[in-house]
Amino acid sequence: MAKRVGLSIYGLSLYDGEKKINLNNVKDSKSIVQLIKEHIDDNGQDYDNDIARERVSTFTDVEYEEVKVDNKKEYSIIYGLLKTGEYGVQSELFDVHDKSVYNKKTTQAEINPFGFCIALAKGDKTKAVVILQTFGNLGIKTVFRQYLEKWKKFNKLDYGIMMDALYPIQYIRRVLHSGILQKIRMIKYEVPEDVSNRLHIDNGVKMKEERILYKPSGFIRNNIKKIEEFFSGQRSSTQIVEIPDFDFDQLKFEFSLNGKSKTINFDNTQNLRVNEDITDHVTMDNGNPTFQSLKVCLIDTAYEYLKLTGFVVD
Repeated sequence: MAKRVGLSIYGLSLYDGEKKINLNNVKDSKSIVQLIKEHIDDNGQDYDNDIARERVSTFTDVEYEEVKVDNKKEYSIIYGLLKTGEYGVQSELFDVHDKSVYNKKTTQAEINPFGFCIALAKGDKTKAVVILQTFGNLGIKTVFRQYLEKWKKFNKLDYGIMMDALYPIQYIRRVLHSGILQKIRMIKYEVPEDVSNRLHIDNGVKMKEERILYKPSGFIRNNIKKIEEFFSGQRSSTQIVEIPDFDFDQLKFEFSLNGKSKTINFDNTQNLRVNEDITDHVTMDNGNPTFQSLKVCLIDTAYEYLKLTGFVVD
């Protein structure tokens, strides 16, 4: 099965102590988006070698736009590719077609391209929307976060950086009411020892157990009160679905909405996460999404979340 292409959406803020900084006036009357674009133009074209982490990275195809809505400038956006890979381990590369084997040296890194995007509404705004592409279980959050620290140091900014999940409750409610619930997934991270023994699994092996309810029609309608109580902090996520013989740790709902797959991960009310699956909306070439098709998804998703957070009004 081909790897899924997804988007993770975050909120980006800068702090001076407990005070949030206006991201449209970070330094010399320039926005964080402008400053990052300038830094990438001046320093991001060559591969940066992080010797301590044995990782290289570079930016390509980076574009900056001032976007108008109804002929009025509403937000600025930067998007492109962040290419990155690790080195330091010798390995063999096996060709499944001709059965040949190649040696990858410790000084060689396998480079993977990932799309990124930062969108910032005009005005006195303290939060920007950041979108990072995922590919299967691979992502660039850590690498991107490290880049922001380097960018901050380069600009001599004595600010703290916060990059956390950005999913407003309004958006979650829209998915709940407009989407079609495909699966309810319940995950348990501690499997009882007697179960491991019955399955003859080696001691010390960490396992997780998962139960999936397929096509649970009517669940949202009949349990909306429990879900709203979760939003208000009156109920835990594990009390939304209750199965007598299965005490789980994590609850996920998988929806279909407008042709896209969206997974709501109910960790807690402060950290609700939704994963945007865009696999069916990008064109693949040699195993990776083409930049042109990925760019459309990044721009559309950025605008969608700027609207959902109330930063941009239709």
